[in-house]
Amino acid sequence: MTWEEEKAEIRGRWPEGSLSWWAAEQGREIRDRQRWTQAELAMRIEHDLGVPIDRATIARIEGHGRGISLDDAAVLAVALNVSLVHLVTPRAVDATVALTPRVVVDGRAARQWIRGTTPLDGGDVRTYFSEVSDDEWPAVQHPGYRHLRQLVEWLGMAAAGGDIENQHEEIRLIRDELNRWQAELVARTGRMKEQEQP
Repeated sequence: MTWEEEKAEIRGRWPEGSLSWWAAEQGREIRDRQRWTQAELAMRIEHDLGVPIDRATIARIEGHGRGISLDDAAVLAVALNVSLVHLVTPRAVDATVALTPRVVVDGRAARQWIRGTTPLDGGDVRTYFSEVSDDEWPAVQHPGYRHLRQLVEWLGMAAAGGDIENQHEEIRLIRDELNRWQAELVARTGRMKEQEQP
């Protein structure tokens, strides 16, 4: 297979706007903001992380001439000192992410889905939240926890947009949810103490 054929095949698998495509775009932009050359990034990856890579490979990734695996993305995120979610999703508010050729969402929805805070539109909420790690399961089962996480996301969006009125509203709702949760804990603690008494 020639290089052009290989490049065409790769581009067919990782179309513009895909997670792999965004990893290449974001990786280049983050590297540029940190004022590293491709050679410096490759040296950091090889020497500090123990992953053999050269400048030409970095150039091929950034130029969308080479696909990027999940492992590659993790290595880049560690080397660039950024969260994996921010490496594979766009910074621009109006940019979209092609999770599959038929599932295209805005960057915020992609980040929330990857973080595990919000299922995709049309996704089954019960299934989405049931596949979490054992140590997260007790919290995820609590409806207040999911609601609180969503409120904090909305507060962040309001803050990012400079919407002071909505920030006040989200803070009020967060306070209400925390008060509800605290009242539930106080009641549960009271019931536990009653059960302990002979």
